[in-house]
Amino acid sequence: MMAAGLKENMSPPASAYWLCPMIDARRDEVFTALYNEELQEEEAPHALVVSSDAFSSRLDERLVFFFGDGSKKFQTLTSHPAARFPAYLPDACHLIGLAADAFEKKRSADLAYFEPFYVKPFYSTSPVKPSNGLAKLNYDRL
Repeated sequence: MMAAGLKENMSPPASAYWLCPMIDARRDEVFTALYNEELQEEEAPHALVVSSDAFSSRLDERLVFFFGDGSKKFQTLTSHPAARFPAYLPDACHLIGLAADAFEKKRSADLAYFEPFYVKPFYSTSPVKPSNGLAKLNYDRL
């Protein structure tokens, strides 16, 4: 959705390019993927620890447009001339074309059996309960 929205709002360069949406995922990590100018997936969505050489081989091949709230992390680490950081905010209106295309192709999910794709496994910690079973409030913080 993010890549389709950016493509709708930009003037495409004359040369080939990639679109790289990035969602901030804490610390030095982002959730990202890579799409070509036809919005075909080049790299599946995945978690990535951002480093200065994270996309060096891709940037050596062609322009890459990094966008989304996670792109700020990578922008501080790279000065590669093929890296572009457009000012773009995703908007739900960019789902319209994708939804219409899916509807025309009769692609839908059975919501009763649909499982969301979580990029990383979910780990939760169990809350610690006081020995008397009642929650203890910390009035110093209120």
